[in-house]
Amino acid sequence: MRRRSKLKGYALVLLCVMMAIMAGCQAVGSVDLNKALLSSMEITSMEGSGEVEISFELDDTAVLTETEKESLALIEVLNHTKLHMEQIKQESPQVLSVKGNLEVGRGKIPFQASITPDSLAVWPEGADKPFVLDIAGLSAGLSGLGGELPVEAGATDQTQLLLSLQEQVKDPEFLKPLFAYLIGKLPNPDKLSLESGSETINGQSVYLHHVNVELKTKDIIPLLRSFVLNLMKDDQALKSVIAQYYDVLSPLFSGFVGEILGEALGFTEGEALNSVLEDKEAGLEIFHTEFKQVLAILLVMLNGVGQDSESELQNVLGKDSVLKVDLYADSGMKLRKSVLDLTLAPTDGLVPGVRSIHIKSSSENWNVNEPVTADIIPSEDGFPLEDASDPEQLLQALPPQSVLYQWLKDDLHITRKEASFFMMTEPEDFEYGYGWAAYLEGETAMVPARSLADDLGLELLWNEQEQAITLTVPGKKNSIVLTKDSGTAYANGKEIALDQPVALKEEYLYVPLRNVADAIGAKVVWDEEYGSVDVSLD
Repeated sequence: MRRRSKLKGYALVLLCVMMAIMAGCQAVGSVDLNKALLSSMEITSMEGSGEVEISFELDDTAVLTETEKESLALIEVLNHTKLHMEQIKQESPQVLSVKGNLEVGRGKIPFQASITPDSLAVWPEGADKPFVLDIAGLSAGLSGLGGELPVEAGATDQTQLLLSLQEQVKDPEFLKPLFAYLIGKLPNPDKLSLESGSETINGQSVYLHHVNVELKTKDIIPLLRSFVLNLMKDDQALKSVIAQYYDVLSPLFSGFVGEILGEALGFTEGEALNSVLEDKEAGLEIFHTEFKQVLAILLVMLNGVGQDSESELQNVLGKDSVLKVDLYADSGMKLRKSVLDLTLAPTDGLVPGVRSIHIKSSSENWNVNEPVTADIIPSEDGFPLEDASDPEQLLQALPPQSVLYQWLKDDLHITRKEASFFMMTEPEDFEYGYGWAAYLEGETAMVPARSLADDLGLELLWNEQEQAITLTVPGKKNSIVLTKDSGTAYANGKEIALDQPVALKEEYLYVPLRNVADAIGAKVVWDEEYGSVDVSLD
């Protein structure tokens, strides 16, 4: 599989962004931001609209390797992609429909989508039927998975606990105490302002309180440190939250962690720990102590990040990154409108060829908690996504002249087959039995024919009498016939000279990659960073 550029630390950046979005939760003037943010969890139904756009500022002066150019080509395809959600109808927390379009370089792709507890359906314009993901079937499969695992390992019980937790998380009331605790401990950033006035929502003028938050790179770490410190200071609140989730945490903790911890302490299958957790008062003390230790470690890590200018987080964010958030709440402290504007400007070279990444999203809603009926797409005769292991099957369900078909096939190359081979440089390292192993003969990359055929989806025919193989691209005339120990081959019916003879190594037939690639129309890229050669076939 092709390795893309390494985007180190983006998981931590996401954590920072989530925290920044929620920042400013203390009261500002007469507006209780804590209440406004928590009210978003109480929305059970609504109508709305929204938009998300991603764009990249490219660096035309960057000197890129061939692998980096491949990655940048994908970024260029995604540049200025916009998702327009023109009509959102939320009937309940688990039932929702959307009508809109995806705007890409080739044009707009209108679509409808809906989600229920049973299925997710997406119907692009022009498709004969919707694409459907069987959510109920996936859940049933997960439930059945537990029964297939060894009972003595407690797999069945733990799987059922996870499924039960999954169902509880769907209820907004279940997570509300946790979010109330976390949101209440977030500090206000320095750059925060409040103003009130009329805004237009769904064509109507509504009086709203507008809160603007702006965070720059230098603000992130101090805010996170303050947040963690606030969590550590309020012991009573922490214990209270743990107590509310104790009945969920204790069986998961004893099942997954108890056995490991018990064995480490010399106990049999964590029996001692489990017996302690049965006593809720003692168990609460254990959980409280463990969470405080985790927070202490996190605080030390954040302090180290703040002092280390070369940390992954600092590199990903860069000094010029900025996040702007606008929240609009009505007189009842219900969030009615939001705008997020994020610019990530990573350290030079972290994302080769890219100076900055810009994400902007906006949303507004109306008819909050009023009766709303979602437009559910019938899924009985839809195209099952779980059966589409081959991207070609997806394309067959779309009109070839449609924007979506051409975007997926010609721009995103979803049908592209890829193979990677690592070069063995020392004779004693040769492991010919492994499909990813290749070697250099002079300046020629020799790769295993069977692995090349499997990864690129080629038809392989072995002729025992002639000691020759034929590699053919399915549905095309491109093919090449190679014979063991021979320095010549037949590419598309014409005899050619090979850079190196076909070689048999420990019962594995190795072929000169460049000659084969040229014959079947594949592209070869040498990856110096990983010491490998990558092959792709459209």
